[in-house]
Amino acid sequence: MFATQLFAGESIRLTALEPEADAAIMAGWYASRDFAHHVTRGPGRPLSVAQIRARLAREARESREKQRRFAFGVRLNADDRLIGVVGLEDILWNHGEARLVLAIGAATDRRKGHGAAALALILRWAFTELNLYRVWLDVGGDNAASVRFFERHGFVIEIRRREALLRAGKRFDVLRLSLLLEEWRGEPVPVAPDLPPAHAPAPFPARPRVNLVAVEAGPAAEIERRWWDDSEFGRLQDYDIWRPRSQEQAEEGLREQLEPDSGSYPFHLRLADDGRLIGFVGLWVDWPNREAWLGVGIGERDYWGQGYGTEAVQQALSFAFDELGLHRVTLDVLAANPRALRAYQKAGFVIEGRIRRRNNYGGKRIDDICMGIVK
Repeated sequence: MFATQLFAGESIRLTALEPEADAAIMAGWYASRDFAHHVTRGPGRPLSVAQIRARLAREARESREKQRRFAFGVRLNADDRLIGVVGLEDILWNHGEARLVLAIGAATDRRKGHGAAALALILRWAFTELNLYRVWLDVGGDNAASVRFFERHGFVIEIRRREALLRAGKRFDVLRLSLLLEEWRGEPVPVAPDLPPAHAPAPFPARPRVNLVAVEAGPAAEIERRWWDDSEFGRLQDYDIWRPRSQEQAEEGLREQLEPDSGSYPFHLRLADDGRLIGFVGLWVDWPNREAWLGVGIGERDYWGQGYGTEAVQQALSFAFDELGLHRVTLDVLAANPRALRAYQKAGFVIEGRIRRRNNYGGKRIDDICMGIVK
């Protein structure tokens, strides 16, 4: 039963990363602008040995404590030399998905089959040992070779986020690729149901019914705690394991939002007439690429399906484009949430792809819909 070596192939093997011994080798990789660009969507920059050593130690600690990240070194069997890294990050255990990380460091070690061998090992581990259902990664449109590599190994392009990457003054799409358990096994993937017809954008109201206001703690915490007692609201808002929140947890969450953060812009959503708190809106900005992720929640059920979400999104987009000077805004929405899908389309968002069978709710696999709007 255990005769198969999980972490060893013919030419390479996967091992733990050693912060003290491996940091100097990895620092050499980051000295290459090409490598640094392709392993991060942020600015490509060299990293010192000390920086990498500290990062490896921190990531190892997070792996032990949170079990959301597992990283391995790729080493040659012939001489035990570290030539790359591979791993799984951002694991959502309840949905059985993880983001793939794979990089062969030096150009002289590429195009020799080592990346394919490492990919085969990490996928077998993901699907047979961790019992995951889907593995995914994002690849910049400026890296066509990587896109072809993953397609050759069964990955499917499911999303094309338009103009989401900015490199040297040029805009590129960002592609989301994924491999599902059925595809890894060579089995057919169930066909997703059709989405409802698209809705045309709605004009910005002359007199908005809701306002985006500063987040406040205090009495708002009790209101938000009540929203999170609603399992339908919680599941539509949070991909992590849903559970009710205590008063203390609600207060702590609001206090965290009061801390200054150059990439986070949270708002409460209040009625224009009487100031009643009915929801929240947030923007999380990727400054180098001038892109933000949008999150919206209408907590009060009395205001579901009445256009308040659309108005909140319209105001958030005005802030994103006119005040922050962003280029695009992105969001994901559950395919089984037609109210939200309709609200985003009426605010101008367009569908850019399906995150196939991402969610596991009630024993059913449900797609996410990726939507985007470009200024």
